[in-house]
Amino acid sequence: MTRDKYEKIQLPRRFGINAENSVLVKNMRELKRHAFVKDRDSFSVRTYYHSSVSKFKKAPHLVTTGKKRLFKRAPRLFRDGLWLIVADKVDAKDCEFRGTIWINENDEATVEIATGPGTVRTVTNDGVIDERYLLITGQYSPNIKLNECVSKCRSTELRNVIFEFSYYGVPVGWKNERFICWEITDDGSHKCRFFKK
Repeated sequence: MTRDKYEKIQLPRRFGINAENSVLVKNMRELKRHAFVKDRDSFSVRTYYHSSVSKFKKAPHLVTTGKKRLFKRAPRLFRDGLWLIVADKVDAKDCEFRGTIWINENDEATVEIATGPGTVRTVTNDGVIDERYLLITGQYSPNIKLNECVSKCRSTELRNVIFEFSYYGVPVGWKNERFICWEITDDGSHKCRFFKK
């Protein structure tokens, strides 16, 4: 079974690490009625195509948006075949660094990060990498904050996976921490039973 975008976003919570606090909304009626949306004035919104027809198009990301703007844009997004992942606002300007952590079956961590404000998409989609580390078990990078991120990912005991993450100057996410994991994906080796189809 392959997981859709929203299911991938929920994986970090399943393994006890900080993730976004979000809900999946599939149409305008749900958006207007959902308690999560009613209780907030601003959001971060990711989207994905739920139909196979559009799966190769790049889905838009509303990094931060207010309720009024969201309600104005949402009808078009739904018409275009997108579902919305509506989350608590996480402001990209508060980001200190972001990137990916790949942990292999030997517990080696390959870390690629972009520093400064921005979203993890600058690393995963645009290939912007300011620093790269290969950390074997017991080895640490010169960046103490980055070591915290790697430790949290290693604590899941998931191997042959890629963690997309960010580190913020302020607490974010459902656990209210500075480290947040956006997604956990299979590295393509299919050695991790959890990710087998």
